[in-house]
Amino acid sequence: MWTFPLLKDVRVDVRTAVADFVKFGGRAPTVQSLVRGHWRNQPCGPNHAELRLVHVEPYWRGPEDAPIAVRGLELSRSP
Repeated sequence: MWTFPLLKDVRVDVRTAVADFVKFGGRAPTVQSLVRGHWRNQPCGPNHAELRLVHVEPYWRGPEDAPIAVRGLELSRSP
């Protein structure tokens, strides 16, 4: 392991990188992708002891100015 002495104070603002890491699980998305609508159990009630079924509407995940991710679709011929 190498050790480097720092002769001056080093100031690095990593708040944005840490926020992206927490929000996106390690890396920020570079494209937009469509997340389809789905149902989820939403905790509610005192101490979040109860669950309520909630519908999450479809939404776009990723930065607004990023390109949209497009996947190819292969259709197989049925006999």
